[in-house]
Amino acid sequence: MKPDRTDRPRPATRAGLLLALLAVLFAAFPSAPAGAAPVKAPGDDFKWSVVPSSPKGPTVRSRFEYGLKPGEEVSDWVGVSNLGTEPLKVSVYATDAFNAPDGGFALLPASEQPKDVGAWITLPRKDYTVPVGKRVDIPFKVKIPANAEPGDHIGA
Repeated sequence: MKPDRTDRPRPATRAGLLLALLAVLFAAFPSAPAGAAPVKAPGDDFKWSVVPSSPKGPTVRSRFEYGLKPGEEVSDWVGVSNLGTEPLKVSVYATDAFNAPDGGFALLPASEQPKDVGAWITLPRKDYTVPVGKRVDIPFKVKIPANAEPGDHIGA
């Protein structure tokens, strides 16, 4: 006998925010693409990490993934740690992701407005300074619009 799967929630929209960097893009420079190594000037030491977090610090999650229906929202946190030897200035923003021609994961440039999941995310502010050896836990909210199409919506 096969298990009855009708009791499982089937969200109309799955905000699959599979993010190494979150449906929020973290960059040491406002125009740096995700995953790009910041250009280092003599004496600069940019070493940082980004992880799912909470008001009390990092959690065991490795990514952000939500099963939400149109009109629903979720609040969450992301932690940015400065592992370098100088204060780290970051610009935090949400953007849409897409499949690149080479099959990789690509993000919209910072200059382009997101139209999908990147537009559904709000943050209290954009710019943060993370002291040396410290972590900043940043709250954000994802609100699925009532007219969202079913399926995965990927951002960073």
